[in-house]
Amino acid sequence: MAIVVNNGNKYASEYPLPGGVERYFDTLIALLCFIRDNNVTPDDLSKWMFETFPNASGQIAVNGYIATLNRLGLWLQQDNLIRLTPEGTTVVTKAGSNRAEARRMVIEIKHRDFMGYDVLFQLLGERSQSLDDIHEHLKESLAVDWKSKNQTTFRVNWLRSLGYVEKDGREYRLT
Repeated sequence: MAIVVNNGNKYASEYPLPGGVERYFDTLIALLCFIRDNNVTPDDLSKWMFETFPNASGQIAVNGYIATLNRLGLWLQQDNLIRLTPEGTTVVTKAGSNRAEARRMVIEIKHRDFMGYDVLFQLLGERSQSLDDIHEHLKESLAVDWKSKNQTTFRVNWLRSLGYVEKDGREYRLT
């Protein structure tokens, strides 16, 4: 499912989390807390996702949500149990004491491991943009041929959930 480009350094594709566009960060922290506080198998995590987010659209979507954590490097699987990595532990611990710092840590991970976040910050730093304009700029800058706006939307919505971007009418801008 993951597409890796740029000499294998960054993912070209991004994925959301359930719970609402501006709540991805909250969902991420809830997932990390569940893993931290329990002996969790992949099946347990999938079950938790369906119980916590009953509107999850199916197993394929839930698998994508779970893969998001793996891509962020916040957990790993050992002997059929999912465990937080040191970075995952740091993020969830920091979220309990300083949410702004935890959000900053997550955006640093996104910037480091996923294509396009640097482009978005630069573009939105210049002026507010419509989703169509953002999408076209990302496609050109990343030299990708995305058929839908999903990848652009996922990135913009992650930034919204992390508090770096806000929507004003039909345009998005840095906060």
